[in-house]
Amino acid sequence: MPSFKMVAMTTKRENKHPDFKNIIKQIDDFCKKEAIRLELDHLDGPQGEVVCYLFEQQSQVIYQKHIEEHLHIEKSVASRLIKRMEKNQFIRLEQHPTDKRKQCIRLSELGYQKYNRLKEFRNILHETVFANIDKKDLDCVVAVFKQISKNLQEEQHD
Repeated sequence: MPSFKMVAMTTKRENKHPDFKNIIKQIDDFCKKEAIRLELDHLDGPQGEVVCYLFEQQSQVIYQKHIEEHLHIEKSVASRLIKRMEKNQFIRLEQHPTDKRKQCIRLSELGYQKYNRLKEFRNILHETVFANIDKKDLDCVVAVFKQISKNLQEEQHD
């Protein structure tokens, strides 16, 4: 399955928008640098997204299927993600009281500690990426990405 970076590389190869790949790389590099600075190893991607989701949903009982739906990923991908997060000690799994096949996913103490840094990371990212961009221009970018999403959804249904 091609990634967003793969789409950027394809775009460059076709010479339509060569800056697209460079912009994606700059954002990726910036995220990695800030994650290291804020001691957020492994949390600048989906693991960080799950930590934030679990924090925001802490009053709910969360299962793997909720992670799958939230991140729009397949069951096997979610399973590997959850195993990695447990290994990295960001989450803990608890047996469901009545259904032994299900495990509730909770933030660990370390996960709670990392949440505030993740919030700071997201704020820095937002402020840096969108600095000096007029709301109208940003609305145009959002509209373009919505159209890209619509195009991809239509392609999947053909």
